[in-house]
Amino acid sequence: ISKIVKKLVAGNQKFIKKKLKEVYAPILKKQTPQITLVMCSDSRLAATGTFMEDTINHIFTIRNIGNQIKTSEGSVDFGVLKLKTPVLIILGHTCCSAVKKSFENYSNETDGIKKELNILSRGIKSSGLEFDLEKDGRAYEKYAEMNVDLQVDYAIEKYSDLVKSGELAILGMVVDINETFKGSTSEIYITNLNGVRNAEEIRKMEAFSEIDSDIKDKIIRTLY
Repeated sequence: ISKIVKKLVAGNQKFIKKKLKEVYAPILKKQTPQITLVMCSDSRLAATGTFMEDTINHIFTIRNIGNQIKTSEGSVDFGVLKLKTPVLIILGHTCCSAVKKSFENYSNETDGIKKELNILSRGIKSSGLEFDLEKDGRAYEKYAEMNVDLQVDYAIEKYSDLVKSGELAILGMVVDINETFKGSTSEIYITNLNGVRNAEEIRKMEAFSEIDSDIKDKIIRTLY
């Protein structure tokens, strides 16, 4: 424990040397993030630093197992409805322990774990799509992406008025930590925007007009 605490304190001491007083001064009374981010609690993910080095006041982050809305609904509502972020991101990832566990016998887990896995499992099964876990080496990764799509669908229904008015865009993304997409480790792939899953259609959408075409071709992809 002492070694862990030492590392935490040393990390904070390094962090506070970044002239944070100037950073926090204009936002002490009110936060103004642009993104509400729902992501998995998996410790292998680099938190919000996956997107940018400086995330202070940019990203309102909710983390739970399986990057689910229903298990943290109040927090997601706070970001979307109270802070009025124009973007809601559902960020899944490859090698997701929660997704894999949802296919196993977890009856001996705590009530809290079972509750969250039950929601995850029911959602995946409700899709009607099945991938061969024994023969398809990317089956769990496809289910992880499917879970992202299910969360996007739920968010579209939940915040339908904001989506229809253009006040809210809901992005589905997957962080690839095992290079299933054949790119770089921890590269992010865009798999869904407001329910649109066809990669070619997504690439043509106005939301990505400022991204170079070669980058769009690389990162706007799906597994199933």
